[in-house]
Amino acid sequence: IVEIENRLNQNVKFENNKEEKKVNNDWIYSSGFFVGNKKTPADYLHNTLALQASPKNALDENGIDWNKTYIISEKEFEAPRNPLLYKTPLIFRKTLNKRTMLVDYSERDIVFSHSFFGISAPAIDQVFLKDILKNFKEYSKEFIFYIIATSGKTGIDMATVLYKNDIDNLPYPQNIENIRLSQIEKYFADDTIDYMLDWINGKQNLPIFRNVDKNQLVEYQKIYCFLLNAIYDKFEPLEILQTEQFVIMSFYYNKIPENYMFNNTLKDADIEILINNKIGKNINVTRIFKYYDNQLIYIIKPKQYRYWLKSIAVRDADDTFADLVDMRY
Repeated sequence: IVEIENRLNQNVKFENNKEEKKVNNDWIYSSGFFVGNKKTPADYLHNTLALQASPKNALDENGIDWNKTYIISEKEFEAPRNPLLYKTPLIFRKTLNKRTMLVDYSERDIVFSHSFFGISAPAIDQVFLKDILKNFKEYSKEFIFYIIATSGKTGIDMATVLYKNDIDNLPYPQNIENIRLSQIEKYFADDTIDYMLDWINGKQNLPIFRNVDKNQLVEYQKIYCFLLNAIYDKFEPLEILQTEQFVIMSFYYNKIPENYMFNNTLKDADIEILINNKIGKNINVTRIFKYYDNQLIYIIKPKQYRYWLKSIAVRDADDTFADLVDMRY
């Protein structure tokens, strides 16, 4: 994850592109209005149409839902914002969604509260706002992963909160294709987005702590063999053996040796001796057991989903490469 983050960090930030436009082209970039102490009159907001923020937000994965609007009754605000902010803006919802960036471009003027932030631009620059929308949708996975990996507020505040600073810090080079994730990088991004965010934020009963299912184990096998075969070409998976608490994953090179353990005779108590290492009275360290036997590789790990993620298959394959090199294979 750190390597992916470092690669993306080499690109220009969204803030730099936006600030240049803000200074030279009169772009406005800000959160929406805040009612607050009601000390500032703002007639241009009174009786205008605004996006609903709660209980059902007007900006979701499908864009702006124009059926979720309301008329502003207030006349005074703590922070009404520049009226030009609400002129055909690009609008971000301050929510971190796992599937897509919650952003849309409005073809009409629309007011929005501090539950959103927006970018408005002169008519001549509207094409750039549409281009930003296109990129944020196409590269949603890259952006969401980067926000989770780098935001100091993620894991401290609510898991779903998206900050303006998070958007500012996103990698946004002139050639946006430079931030596209490779297939290997996507494995890490998917696992980070799907599982790690909830774990960081202390959610209970997460899938990564449940027993892994057969489909995920097969996916692990495919990735592990695919990576090894980039060099060795002839690694294949064998049947998956399971005890009550552990999974025994086996792979062979070229052909199945006669000494392959077709039937599992190991018991949980036997495996625990191999992989559990107790340190002191209260600390128990679970080791990953790998055993190389001629043309066979055995990997034994607990059944919990977190041991069999796609990104873990990549890491285990890298470790196996190192082991094979050390053994001069």
